[in-house]
Amino acid sequence: MSNTNQQGYNFTVTPKAKTDDGLLDMFIVENISYFKNIINVFKIVLGLNFYPSKNIYKKIENLNITPQKPIKNIQIDGENLNVNDGIYKIKSVKKTLRLITPN
Repeated sequence: MSNTNQQGYNFTVTPKAKTDDGLLDMFIVENISYFKNIINVFKIVLGLNFYPSKNIYKKIENLNITPQKPIKNIQIDGENLNVNDGIYKIKSVKKTLRLITPN
């Protein structure tokens, strides 16, 4: 899940994401083998297309996630957070960040 097309150091799993469209880009990877996972990581690092047809890539406004197993730690914006909730609600809040820039 991302609202930008860069996750750092030219690394991207959501190349179609735009910071100003008010949407989140969701990418769900199919259940694949360890070997295919390693291949996909190399494709991502090299900037190659790695979206097999079974993967899901969508633009969304919000999402509710209910994991099958409890999750104790998640990563948000590069930070690890301890969590205890069973349902995760994610939404895009449009036009809420104001920036002051020089003329």
